[in-house]
Amino acid sequence: MKWGLWSTTAGSNSSTPPDGWPEGQLPSTVNDCAREMMASIRTGINDIGKGFIDLGMSPTFVSTTKFTVAGDATPYLPVGTRLRASDASTLYGSVISASFSTNSAFTVTLDTGVFTSSLTSIAVGVIKNNDGNGNLPDPLTIRNMHADGTVSISSTSSTPFYIKSNTTFAGFWLNCSGGAKLVGVSSASNMQWINSANTIAIMTLTDAGALTAAGDITAFSDERLKSDWKDLPRDFIERLANIKRSGTFTKDGERHAGVGAQSFLEILPEAVNQSGEYMSMAYGNAALVACVELARKVVSLEDRLAKLENTR
Repeated sequence: MKWGLWSTTAGSNSSTPPDGWPEGQLPSTVNDCAREMMASIRTGINDIGKGFIDLGMSPTFVSTTKFTVAGDATPYLPVGTRLRASDASTLYGSVISASFSTNSAFTVTLDTGVFTSSLTSIAVGVIKNNDGNGNLPDPLTIRNMHADGTVSISSTSSTPFYIKSNTTFAGFWLNCSGGAKLVGVSSASNMQWINSANTIAIMTLTDAGALTAAGDITAFSDERLKSDWKDLPRDFIERLANIKRSGTFTKDGERHAGVGAQSFLEILPEAVNQSGEYMSMAYGNAALVACVELARKVVSLEDRLAKLENTR
């Protein structure tokens, strides 16, 4: 007998052996009852390790997405609960509707497949998709929870995962054998990455899109990764000096400094990203290239000046 069918009242566990221990049972049935109980416990433990508990419910097929259970089973299968169904094949899904009158009626969104008249049992998920107050979206699907602690999640919603906190910081730890990082949102609506010691924010992304890092930000620049080098035009510095949009400007109600991407497109298109609705600039790349060209220009002018002075 499945342990979900055992009674919490000791005297009621008196079914015919080996499913129960009736008063005055024959000595020859005791070992059968003990072995049956051991098997039931082992089966239950295995189910919990897979993220489910079989409470011994006997579902009645209603439709491809619905079933009923005798009595009030809604406390065990509230909306958002994951379940595993034994049908013509093993099915997994989430409860999206639960009600009770004479019997309990449930509607389920299945990951794949449909219920058939071969439906025989339902196991209840250990983890619920929400807390009953909607703090996790119903479309969230915990596909599998394994004994080693790994969990796979998928969603058909635009909000696949939701974390809510009543404190000034909401986030989660990413932890592995090599270290840990805390990622979350602060009270100022800033996205932050916290160091392993949980003492400082090593990177902050503001709601306005400004990114600040406590350390250096680098990119691959190994010459072995690059090819087809070309010099900039000889008049690059002159064209840079005559760029149309350079200086300070207003953006989102605040003053900033920079250049216009459209203006820079005319002299260094490789530093302008045109893939989105609005153009963007690789400021660091453009500035470094301009500095090198200016340095060359300065060196050239110094050489010319030195030659002129030597001819006096």
